[in-house]
This record gives sequence, structure tokens and C-alpha cells, in this order.
Amino acid sequence: MRSRFQDQNRVNDACSSFYVLRSIRILRWVVLLAVLGLIGWAAHYEMRTSYVEAWLFLNRERRQNRAGTPSMTSGVTGRDGYQ
Repeated sequence: MRSRFQDQNRVNDACSSFYVLRSIRILRWVVLLAVLGLIGWAAHYEMRTSYVEAWLFLNRERRQNRAGTPSMTSGVTGRDGYQ
């Protein structure tokens, strides 16, 4: 037969593991919401500034100039016809 003390320990272990699992579940949701918030902020920042788009096109332009191929702006002229 089990003693009353052993039964109480078993109940305490079950309760503590329940709280640990519940805490992990809550922490997962907090991390997920934080990541989604960060992605939303980054998308909003990009829509306002177009920083990433400009950076990507600038890097592409630099790679093309190193390769000796015509760049995207090589044939573009200004309003008055001069480059």
C-alpha cells in the first residue's frame, strides 16, 4: 500500500508539470505574437521608406557594373536628353 505522503507527492508532481506545460504554451504564444508584430512592423517600415527595395537594386547595380554588363541606368537620360 502506498502511504498518504506518496499520493500527495504524486499529485504535487502532476500539478507542477501542468503549470510548467501551461507556462510553455503561454510562452509559445507570446513569442509567436512578438514575431508576427516584428514582421508587421518591418512590412510597415518598408512600405513607408522602400529602404530594402532601394538596397536590393543598388546591390544589383553594383554587381552588374563589376561584371561589365550594361546597368539598368546606362541608357537612361534626363529630361533634357543628357545622361
